[in-house]
Amino acid sequence: MSVVAAKVYDDRIEIAADTICANGNSKMNTADQKMAKLFRFEDFVIGGVGKSEEISLFRRFFREHTLPDLDEDSIMDFLFAFMKWKKDLCGDDEIENKYMIAARGKCFCMRGLFVFPVNDYYAIGAGEDYARGALYVGATPVEAVKAACDLCVYVSEPIVLEIIPIKNEDRADTEKML
Repeated sequence: MSVVAAKVYDDRIEIAADTICANGNSKMNTADQKMAKLFRFEDFVIGGVGKSEEISLFRRFFREHTLPDLDEDSIMDFLFAFMKWKKDLCGDDEIENKYMIAARGKCFCMRGLFVFPVNDYYAIGAGEDYARGALYVGATPVEAVKAACDLCVYVSEPIVLEIIPIKNEDRADTEKML
């Protein structure tokens, strides 16, 4: 599984993730997997939890297709296109994983086809309750993922972090969204 935690600050968005990769009940060597659950593409940061295979497919699809706007409708259209592409490629159109995406001063969570903005903090994955509790009491995303790593058997260090600065023009767009 894995855990991804995000927090929206006035001047940045931080997204942290653990790096566990497993095959059945065995951990795989994560030394080469530091970006398996969290990746950056252009000005986007995407975190995913669940099956690594689907995260790899989502990463490939994301790099080959355009997400024109970062809003709920554009993300939903993007997910429908991903489902069709995945069905054509693999014969399966279900989105099993959960994802977070951040760019341009905005952060969204995708739980299946449920898309919603993250305006303060949120966490997804096996350790999400631990991470969300830590975020609730003021922890940073890295500290929240660390709490999940300490308390949940399905997540593991090392922890990776991506930071997306929020520019003044991004802040204006975010304020309109609220």
